[in-house]
Amino acid sequence: MREFIEAFVMVFIGEMGDKSQFLALAFATTYPMRTVLGGVSLGIALNHGLAILAAVLISGFFADVGFLQIIAGFLFLFFGLSSLSVDYEDEEDDVVDRGNRGPLLTIAAAFFIGELGDKTQLMAMTLAMESTRPLLILPPRSPR
Repeated sequence: MREFIEAFVMVFIGEMGDKSQFLALAFATTYPMRTVLGGVSLGIALNHGLAILAAVLISGFFADVGFLQIIAGFLFLFFGLSSLSVDYEDEEDDVVDRGNRGPLLTIAAAFFIGELGDKTQLMAMTLAMESTRPLLILPPRSPR
């Protein structure tokens, strides 16, 4: 239970002001709350589930998990410092092709892609490496 609470608190703090909040807000202006929460949960569960699976497999190859935690720490610093740089791009008003996927899959895919390499994904991987029950690291989440 400690692992679940630790992961939940760390991910909750890590998501404060994250891009996924803005993504959820954008989808909430178009789709019903139930659809947005379902898509967010599905996308993030898939993303973090794969991250936890990768962490368990990677930690099986290394006897010293401390080395991997140091690498994860440097990655946290790199992503944190890179998010401080502001990159202005020209915005174009393009017509968005919604395709034939339903809104639930659209939201899930957006969150899956949006969370790739995110600090909370790296956090889930790091916590899963030292966990005896890695599935407890996958807390249920919803955008705040």
